Amino acid sequence: MDSGRIQSLEPSPSGVSAIAAGFQSACAIRDRAASCWGENPHGQLGDGTTDPHLGPQQVLRMNESIRGLSTGESHACAIKGTSVRCWGYNGSGRPGDGTEDQRERPVRVLL
Repeated sequence: MDSGRIQSLEPSPSGVSAIAAGFQSACAIRDRAASCWGENPHGQLGDGTTDPHLGPQQVLRMNESIRGLSTGESHACAIKGTSVRCWGYNGSGRPGDGTEDQRERPVRVLL
């Protein structure tokens, strides 16, 4: 699987429907909620911290209606309902919120 590209799966008995892997972290959609794990120096796990986690941590405010996700080197994005939310490293405006502030929790992309 290529880094950062979403891998869609048929829903499994565990409820996992998609997974994406970044440089030092990974994320999955399970039962329409987003969870991430791994290194977290830029908040790319979206749990409101920069603490690393060896197992999945729920992404804040992303516990329902998640339809897709993708990871980058140090950030991640997901489709929630009809909007896009991103979090993590924000050099060059990666989370798309009009700032260059690091985001440890999801913010709405300004589309």
